[in-house]
Amino acid sequence: MKYSSFAVTTLAAALLVNHPVIAQTSPTASGSKNRSASALEEIIVTARRRRESLQETPIAVSSMSGAELEERGIINVKELSKSVPSLEITESIANLIYIRGVGQRTGFARVDPTVGVYLDNIYLPRADGQLLDTVDVENIQVLRGPQGTLFGKNTTGGAMVMTLEKPSDTSEGYVSASLGNYNRQTLRAAYNTPITDSLFARIAFNYIKDDGYFKDISQDESNSSKNRQSLMLQTRWDASSNLSVDSLLYFGRVRERLAGTNCNVSNPDALFIRGLYLMWPGDTDPSNPAAYAENCESNSKQRLGDLTSNMGSESLMDKELDTVL
Repeated sequence: MKYSSFAVTTLAAALLVNHPVIAQTSPTASGSKNRSASALEEIIVTARRRRESLQETPIAVSSMSGAELEERGIINVKELSKSVPSLEITESIANLIYIRGVGQRTGFARVDPTVGVYLDNIYLPRADGQLLDTVDVENIQVLRGPQGTLFGKNTTGGAMVMTLEKPSDTSEGYVSASLGNYNRQTLRAAYNTPITDSLFARIAFNYIKDDGYFKDISQDESNSSKNRQSLMLQTRWDASSNLSVDSLLYFGRVRERLAGTNCNVSNPDALFIRGLYLMWPGDTDPSNPAAYAENCESNSKQRLGDLTSNMGSESLMDKELDTVL
């Protein structure tokens, strides 16, 4: 039987269309590529008072390493709320931390918080000293839900555990500095050095300063200004193969003004505006029930413009705090 060249060509084209050609790659090359693409970095946490993989920890926990904090521009604990689910941190005269909506709402020094904050297993009992700068941090873990079994009382809402970089037997360090608008200046530095074969030391320093962006015309100053310094000194003594003794000295100094705000009367018929609510000296004159509304209007955005406030000469905007651990 004879076939024409046209028929043979047509048959060959049909076979190619209906049977796709599969190109084979080297098993070694493809396997190596797949393993590298699917490999995940192991995250070590101490949520259960021991070092273990995050995947093996049966606790709702969010963990961020020091490198990840730096990549996201997080320089203070209060900025964690931008990246950690269920975490809310409000900064005012008192710092308030909420996890899943549970937290201490008063902020008084005589009342213990319901979210425990720990710096290298050292409990920070007062809310005004819990918002530390994230300098020389190995990782920060946010544990959601009651943690009384492992961390004791004051952890009804959860716990926040900050672990610092530990001294080692290597001489190394780093320095980071930056300049920005509003006279912003930052400096971070750390140095690690071995003293003997079994004794190591590590020192870290942090400095943040800016003039603030929210102007207060009542005192001719800017609100939201920052002036923070912190110094940490750590030592580690490897007494034996099974025993290590760590020590930590921390000093922090804060001199800043809280962010300003404008006032707006949303309901002119409210009891507070009509003077039927509790009135106090300095804000509402008992002989003039409308004084609160007048003060509010004088501090409104419509009158003063953007980023300008009139907080009054007796405003409680200054924050001064010294912390020693």
